[in-house]
Amino acid sequence: MRPLALLPDAKTLRTIENLARIQCTQAEAGAVLGVERRTLCRFFARHPEAREKWELGLESGKASLRRNQFKLSESNATMAIWLGKMYLGQREPRFEGDEAPLGKKEMQHRAALTAGQDSEWGDDLKPPDWQH
Repeated sequence: MRPLALLPDAKTLRTIENLARIQCTQAEAGAVLGVERRTLCRFFARHPEAREKWELGLESGKASLRRNQFKLSESNATMAIWLGKMYLGQREPRFEGDEAPLGKKEMQHRAALTAGQDSEWGDDLKPPDWQH
């Protein structure tokens, strides 16, 4: 069965742009148009206005998605954090080893627990039982 021929009419160009706007692959767009991907690629090569509509649709779709992400970030902390990392260079703090740096109380607690270890006088002492 021979694939249908595409014509660069207004309806086809509008369909191509709309398919690209939702980020369809060329294979998916071809299926919607009733042709194989190779046929669609040849159509783009022969009709620059169709290729232009495809490119405009792709970029327009990205802009629409970006707009939705920014709107979502107003009520979704995860999206706001992700956008901050992508566009503002914000990063998660990195720690040496597996532990985050200790606060003042945690450092004091750790010091008290380990006081006297590996010394002659400390082996007889037990650290106090700390309550949290």
